[in-house]
Amino acid sequence: MSRPKHFTLCLNAILATLALLLCSGCITISDKTYSNMVRYAPVQSPVQIEASATVEAVDTISPEVRAIWKKWMNNDQTIANYLTALAGAVRNDLTASGLFTRIITDPSARADYHIKAVCLESRPSDFRFTITLIATDTSTGKEVSSRTREHSLGTSMFEVKIQEKLPGIVAQAKADLAADLLAITRQKQEQVERVEAEQFTNANLTDLLVSSDKHVPLARSRNRAIVAAKIQQLPALVHDLKTEELTALVVKIEQTILDLNHECEVAKDQAQQSIANGNTQLEETRGLAIFYRERIELLKPILTALKEEISNRNR
Repeated sequence: MSRPKHFTLCLNAILATLALLLCSGCITISDKTYSNMVRYAPVQSPVQIEASATVEAVDTISPEVRAIWKKWMNNDQTIANYLTALAGAVRNDLTASGLFTRIITDPSARADYHIKAVCLESRPSDFRFTITLIATDTSTGKEVSSRTREHSLGTSMFEVKIQEKLPGIVAQAKADLAADLLAITRQKQEQVERVEAEQFTNANLTDLLVSSDKHVPLARSRNRAIVAAKIQQLPALVHDLKTEELTALVVKIEQTILDLNHECEVAKDQAQQSIANGNTQLEETRGLAIFYRERIELLKPILTALKEEISNRNR
């Protein structure tokens, strides 16, 4: 069935009006529309930083790129909406890819790091996308990492396809940032370990009777301290302590061994669960189980020596 002539004339008039508005820059494309156009699934980070972070992202375009947008009849608000949408996509990548153990969104809460992504779209010869990830330690206000990646998007607007290329671009930038922050984390951990190891120097045997530790280096240092205490302190303890004090120490050691057995079994179960889930904490959990078992073996001869002394005194 043919359309009425007046209907066709009205439709053509509407289409002409829309084309005129678009070409004159009167139509504004919303940030929501652009968000749908640039949204993508982030590449999951293969490593995770044991820290919390706040994240922000900004996107800008160079004057030559803005001129191209203008040539294509885009008004300032349309350009601003695009930049907002793309920055949102990058921010979502940084928050949803598992790079940090916790993302802080509450402005009143304090995070370990503040991460800022600065993006620039330019065209020195070809179209290029540059991303800089800046990490600031919020406790000191010091910038601890700043890494930049630049990628070619093609020689024409039709080759850009930013939605397809962003996941890989941001993934490389995240890997650079993770390398820096993991190095910082290791340095901090080593410093903590040194302080903790110094606390064990000349520590009393009673103070070393602990059934669990926060991490493997601490467990290793405690076991080494127990070895030293067995050699350096045990003879004096056997000689100087009263019988009731020796008995109390025997009870404490037996309780510690009981608790260590429990913690060892829990650690082994967690290690098995980590294998099933592909958890990266597997080696840490297995290491704790080994050191708990070693500690039990270290405490057994000490326990035997104390019991023999008590038995000899009671004859």
